[in-house]
Amino acid sequence: VWDQQPPEEVWRREVGLGWGSFAVVGPVAITQEQRGDDECVVCYDVATGEPRWVHRSPERFASVLGGDGPRATPTIHDQSVYAISGSGRLACIDVASGEPRWQVDTLADNGGSIAHHGVCGSPLVVDDLVIVMPTGRAEASLVAYDRVSGERRWQAGRWKASYSSPMLVDIRGQRQILAFTSEGLEAHAVEDGALLWSHPFTNDQSTVCAQPVLVPDTDRQIVLGLGYGRGSTLIEVSQADDG
Repeated sequence: VWDQQPPEEVWRREVGLGWGSFAVVGPVAITQEQRGDDECVVCYDVATGEPRWVHRSPERFASVLGGDGPRATPTIHDQSVYAISGSGRLACIDVASGEPRWQVDTLADNGGSIAHHGVCGSPLVVDDLVIVMPTGRAEASLVAYDRVSGERRWQAGRWKASYSSPMLVDIRGQRQILAFTSEGLEAHAVEDGALLWSHPFTNDQSTVCAQPVLVPDTDRQIVLGLGYGRGSTLIEVSQADDG
């Protein structure tokens, strides 16, 4: 079809350094960029490409192998933008004005430390929680904050976080949050972060950046993929306990 009716470029705009994508809702597209010494959350008009607002924070995450700039993609929910920086600063921003509502340094707040490629996982909003994966501390590799106030609600984890994003699934009739960590897959309860079960699967670098895939038309089979020559595996959850 494109041979006969090729797409036409509507607009083009230069943006700052960054490794995430865009979150789009209605007339706006929001992403994260590095602009000089500031890490920015930027809102663009979808129709014109013109910026509507820029939220700046004086920080710059730099990596020799991975490049500079923020890693994650923002999450939009209920007139708020949730964005986490390469250094782990989680911010809640008004989607219309760009004004900050609250922010927290998730590494300092949870006794974590920066991983080699920074904090890459995007925030996950579930009910009244915003859930992130701070790096550096196994007992707080999955953390939930109140999405309105920014108050920490719970910490959880068995293994240190790597570079993937938390993911909400329904397994065997139970809502669970999957966290693909540096050592394998963990499943946690939404309400309090309790560990339901875990499955070890990693590579010799403990570098995990892929998302788990719930097999369509099942509620218990999950595909996990890894780089560094490890390949993929299919697991089936038999019961919701730690094993």
